[in-house]
Amino acid sequence: MKKTLIIFNHPNFENSVFNRAFIEKAKQQEKVLVRHLDAIYGSNTKSFDIQKEQEFLVEYERIIFQFPLYWFSTPAMLKAYQDMILSYGFAYGKSGDKLVGKEFKAIVTIGAMEEAYQAGGWNEKSLNEILSPLQTMARFCGMIYTRAFATFSTTAKQFENQEITEIVDKYVELLQNQNWCDHITKYQR
Repeated sequence: MKKTLIIFNHPNFENSVFNRAFIEKAKQQEKVLVRHLDAIYGSNTKSFDIQKEQEFLVEYERIIFQFPLYWFSTPAMLKAYQDMILSYGFAYGKSGDKLVGKEFKAIVTIGAMEEAYQAGGWNEKSLNEILSPLQTMARFCGMIYTRAFATFSTTAKQFENQEITEIVDKYVELLQNQNWCDHITKYQR
């Protein structure tokens, strides 16, 4: 299994069903490190140990940003992480090549139904469109953006235990998958 770093932010973690289950399982996986920003830094968006966080990013082959979708974006701590840790000279710019070639994935939990995230849906945007800033960030840093893993309706419906287990199993399978890019095909002439 490839070394995988999960940068996780959830301002209401104690009330989460899916993210709590995901993180518990992630911590049990070999070669997976969870950096729970809220547990490490609280809600202080200026308290990051920049050097330490950058060392983790360099050490791992895969980078995951995991979060509940907040107002069509990442929560504040994860956005602050991007602003402070993915700095010029480290993640981009002259000699900013430390993340080049690393696989990147967003793992997102979403309160609304999947139908809301498409043309003609309530939000009139697909999840892919909403996550485009993360896609651009990954590409700007030279990372390989891979398709997001999303769990919808996390507050819109009641899930049976079996359904939760099945979704958590898919999450674990994703972490253990050796090639996140095997489903990516390019048009070739």
